Amino acid sequence: MNSRLRALAIAALASLIATSPTATVVAAVPESADWLADIAESGQLDGPILARGVLLDTNGRPAPGQVSVIAWPPPDVMATLGVGDTVKTAPIAKATVGADGRFALRVDPAASLKEFMLSDGTVNFDLWAETADGWSLFSFPRALNPGAVPAWADPQALASIAASAPEVLEVTLRSEARTIDSQAPVTAPAPASDKACVDTVVATYNGRVGIVGEVYPGPHATADFQYINGSSSTLGVGFDAAGGPVTFTASGTTAMSSTGTIDYPTQAANKRTVFQSTFGYQNVQKQIFGSAGCIQQGNQVRPYRWDGGALSYAAASTPSAPNCSPVSAVPATLTKDTASAITFSNGLEISGVIGIDLSLKTGFNASTKIKHVFSSVGQLCGSDASWPNASRVVGK
Repeated sequence: MNSRLRALAIAALASLIATSPTATVVAAVPESADWLADIAESGQLDGPILARGVLLDTNGRPAPGQVSVIAWPPPDVMATLGVGDTVKTAPIAKATVGADGRFALRVDPAASLKEFMLSDGTVNFDLWAETADGWSLFSFPRALNPGAVPAWADPQALASIAASAPEVLEVTLRSEARTIDSQAPVTAPAPASDKACVDTVVATYNGRVGIVGEVYPGPHATADFQYINGSSSTLGVGFDAAGGPVTFTASGTTAMSSTGTIDYPTQAANKRTVFQSTFGYQNVQKQIFGSAGCIQQGNQVRPYRWDGGALSYAAASTPSAPNCSPVSAVPATLTKDTASAITFSNGLEISGVIGIDLSLKTGFNASTKIKHVFSSVGQLCGSDASWPNASRVVGK
């Protein structure tokens, strides 16, 4: 999203806040009448849905409970925090969930999101959920689509196309057993809002290597991958509900942008090359407001900065790409700078410190592109569509 779209997104958000009703919460809260008392229930608000889905207990059955959305500071703010520093987050939505487990979350019009926006208008969120037997957490980035009808959307989709009807994020949240809740002491008396609960940075893991792009120029072309200042990536988040060193699970993603430019070496014909860069991660000890106050609820490992490394390796094989377009007017330069790229499910190497690797995806846009230069007649093919809209491209 460029600066103009960000300005439109902020204006749309301001309009949304100005026109949405601020209803009084009347639904009963399962565990505490003080639960986020200054945030309105989503069921009593108008406006676009940020996320919806179903809440499950530890046995995988629909369950009643509470769900809330927390906004995170942008990476440039997180990068100023060291070990021992606390993180300023803010709750912006909540819903009380009935026995069917279904929920839909809307942003409280009284909650300001401007300070949590990245430069392109994206906000990184956490979706917290509590049932009688456990907690769950899911991280996700969203941007407000500045269309005639405001809607929350995948920021990488907005960066590449004018999404007129973005799909609402659908989430299934399954609780993990509340081992810490039952064993650890309460760290503070119950506040009127869990804005009083704090998250603390307890470790940093810098220089983590992750995949940002790939090229397969084929026999008739060369390929140049560019990771330009402002390139947007979504990186995996790990969550450990039990507080142990080897119990992390993948739990959504966070968006961040590069703060410099890497023009990787042009790859000759028939090369198969995967490009990598490096990122910094923080380990954040979580607290959340429960029935007895602020309770330690495990750890979250999330990216906080781009470290700027430039690495590559030879891919073992060429991916399938059956959707081909002929290139006969040679020499010709074809630039791939639209559509969402493939998600590398284990593309971020961090298993050495948390036991699992995490996902990484870098979308195609004006800041992330591949240039194929054909010197003889050939084809440029896409994995799931023709090359302008494909997630992977291959020269043939």
